[in-house]
Amino acid sequence: MFKRIVLVSTALSLVAVPVSAQTYGGRSLSGKTHVERAIGKCAASLLIGGLLGAGIGAAAGDTRRGALIGLGAGAVVCAVLVSAASSKDKAALRAAQLEALNSGAEQTVAWQTEQGQLARTVVSPSAPGSVLLSQAGSLQCRQDDMCRVGDSWYPKADILAGNAAPNAPKLVKASFTNAQQLVCRRAHVSMSIDGSAATDGTDVSCLVGDTWITGDELKKHKINEAHVTA
Repeated sequence: MFKRIVLVSTALSLVAVPVSAQTYGGRSLSGKTHVERAIGKCAASLLIGGLLGAGIGAAAGDTRRGALIGLGAGAVVCAVLVSAASSKDKAALRAAQLEALNSGAEQTVAWQTEQGQLARTVVSPSAPGSVLLSQAGSLQCRQDDMCRVGDSWYPKADILAGNAAPNAPKLVKASFTNAQQLVCRRAHVSMSIDGSAATDGTDVSCLVGDTWITGDELKKHKINEAHVTA
């Protein structure tokens, strides 16, 4: 699938790049990353576009030409993006993202496909943020450390201490139960093919134990991305 994979930390280049003094020990990354989600969407669009185009072409007597028309102008980039879906490709991409989340330093992974096309992904992490997670799910918190439970706001310290009043509503008690503050990062992820943008977006990841969770895993842990502070 590829001839060469190179993993580079920009913090190791000749130009000094400041790196956060605090690093994190996440040992693994769980959940689909932005690139993996983009690959999945691309694969689906190629399949649907090809099938629809083939149907149109069949009616006109030229199935192959119809399929190519159905794929559309973005089919070439999309096809190359899908070609980066091997287990080794994904392992390299995920390793770059894990290192970026742990170190806070920008990471670059680049490789050459069998067709000679250069694929390049850059992961640029934000400074560490946080989210308050309780039994009821993640909570929205303000800069003044007041967090929303239902229609009311409570001090974050009280929530973390579990100091819910005995007669508090069930939602409040659940929100005060096993509350913990997780370290989170937003990471801008861009991928290019032969210098042309293939996908560009943002991942939100939070450290749960020794695992950074992202994508679909955030929902499984009842974490709302909008509640993560930058």
